Amino acid sequence: MALLRAGLLGHLKAKGIAMDALRDTLRRTGGIQAVASELGLSPGTVAAAFDALLPAVVSALHLHSRAAGGGEAGCHAVVALLEREGGGALAAAVMRPGPSDPAGGDVLLDSLFGGSAARAAVARSSANEAGLEETLVGQVLPRLTMLVGGYVAARAGERGQPCPLDEILGAEGHEDELTRILAAAEQAG
Repeated sequence: MALLRAGLLGHLKAKGIAMDALRDTLRRTGGIQAVASELGLSPGTVAAAFDALLPAVVSALHLHSRAAGGGEAGCHAVVALLEREGGGALAAAVMRPGPSDPAGGDVLLDSLFGGSAARAAVARSSANEAGLEETLVGQVLPRLTMLVGGYVAARAGERGQPCPLDEILGAEGHEDELTRILAAAEQAG
């Protein structure tokens, strides 16, 4: 847990982590390598899946925050959800040697995305964007969600600090990415 927190905090910028910095954190802390090793994929393939999936995961966290009123209240609602599903241990479960159990990511995805149809739409859209197989992206999605959820929980849950969701995830309008994906899926079918 301390290594996860140190890895994340080591990459914070003065204005907070934006999407590129969050991607960099996932690379530098070994998240991509851990998922690649577990699934028998190249790090480049997992990085491509992460890049395609990350905006939807970040969007879902922002939307969850917004639904709870945004600001401090929204941030605390996101942290409460993440803590209920395992907190920083979510990321640790993916990072430790050996196979991870993606069940924590599956439960978190159901809470954030609202069910299997939305999850399938995100996997399909992200697979198309990355030029990867949908099944592969579907395997990566819960593990990425666990990594991001664990990192956010570890950082946002620090005692004595204001809840920094926008600093961790960036506030560049990613809230609408999940909405866009789901609207496109609805139109397609």
